[in-house]
Amino acid sequence: MRLAIKVSTGKNKFHIKQEKEQILVDVKSNPESGKANLEIIKEFKKLFKKEVRIVLGQKNRHKIIEIDFLEKEDLNKILNKLN
Repeated sequence: MRLAIKVSTGKNKFHIKQEKEQILVDVKSNPESGKANLEIIKEFKKLFKKEVRIVLGQKNRHKIIEIDFLEKEDLNKILNKLN
């Protein structure tokens, strides 16, 4: 499954929230040397227990990530728990 996310860097903690149709992600890391991207991949892997990769937007705050073998119902359950 592919997800469109909007990333804000340099925050106090990693946090995901859904506002309307958009998924907002706060990361602690700054966008230097791919650190923010690595944090996104690590935290989404931990949350969904699936392989995760950034397929679009490596150097942009708007990204498309791909999560292997994730069903829409599972995504919605996890996102609802976070909000």
